Amino acid sequence: MIRDLRTAVIVGFMGLAIWLMSGCSPSPTTTPTASPPTSPQASTPGQQALANPQDVEWQNVLKEARKEGTVDFYATYGIPEVRAWLDKAMSEKYGIKIEWTVAGGPVNTERIRVEQKTGQYVADLWWAGAAVTNIAPLRSIGALQTYRPRTVDLEPNVWRTKVNSLDGNWDNLAVSLSLGGPMVINTKLVRPEDYPKSYKDLLDPKWKGKIILQDPSIAGQGCVLFQFLKEQYSNLDYFDQLAKQDVTILRDFSEIARRVAVGESSLALGLTPSYVMPFIQAGSPIKLISPVEGAWRSRNTYHLINKAPHPNAAKVLIEYSLTKEAQEKAAYLLGNMPARSDANY
Repeated sequence: MIRDLRTAVIVGFMGLAIWLMSGCSPSPTTTPTASPPTSPQASTPGQQALANPQDVEWQNVLKEARKEGTVDFYATYGIPEVRAWLDKAMSEKYGIKIEWTVAGGPVNTERIRVEQKTGQYVADLWWAGAAVTNIAPLRSIGALQTYRPRTVDLEPNVWRTKVNSLDGNWDNLAVSLSLGGPMVINTKLVRPEDYPKSYKDLLDPKWKGKIILQDPSIAGQGCVLFQFLKEQYSNLDYFDQLAKQDVTILRDFSEIARRVAVGESSLALGLTPSYVMPFIQAGSPIKLISPVEGAWRSRNTYHLINKAPHPNAAKVLIEYSLTKEAQEKAAYLLGNMPARSDANY
């Protein structure tokens, strides 16, 4: 844990982190309210085409994927509910087992870099945020494999964002959009009449010692929030005042959400709904508040790893994750906006 005594130091190099972050490109949007997935619908033309036995190339990928039998999946967003769903879907549909390595973007970036440098290849597919600070070191050593999903070409008109999201390069594939901006409130500790309506409300002395912020010095929503508010208020004066509020700064997204859920803190900043939804669905006394400044969205991306031990199984997981069925289920579990415009969320 880093207390606000270090805030002045953090602010000094935050600008560099922001400059490097392609994910730090906020655009106004709204925060969705999660609803259970709808009942299964008929397959779309693109999904039917993927199942076409006449598609010899894809059938060969499926055949080899079943032989591989496993995909080593490095993930930032591997909450238990997501893992249980994907494990079941990949096993039942394709006979593929997922081996999960769940950690933050910078941690898995370093794991993959070491694997590539030492020739001890483990990771097949990496799921993270589209941050240059994570991607650039791996691009520089040729660790990321380009892959253009067949689903994109079979269903070209259903995407609300570019699937090849960063620089138009197919070594990163946007599978969903994280929504940033909402404040996370413990409803037992904060009365409705005291809910902040603006980020400026958090400068009130009554919030001193009651705020957790996701560390803005690393790739993540804390960094995105920093840039977003810097653009809103044009200078660093807001952060100078926020630093006086005895803000607790943490790096672990899930731990931040847990602290608010159990009442160890009244309010959290810099969390996407994906970390909050499991607590909401479990009945915890927490609520998402959309401030008047609005929100932003950033891309969550898949990266096929060069020299992956199980490349075909990884491709099958990519293609399944881009189907309407998977997009809707992921949106419900994570609170994210689907990359597909025809998927409900």
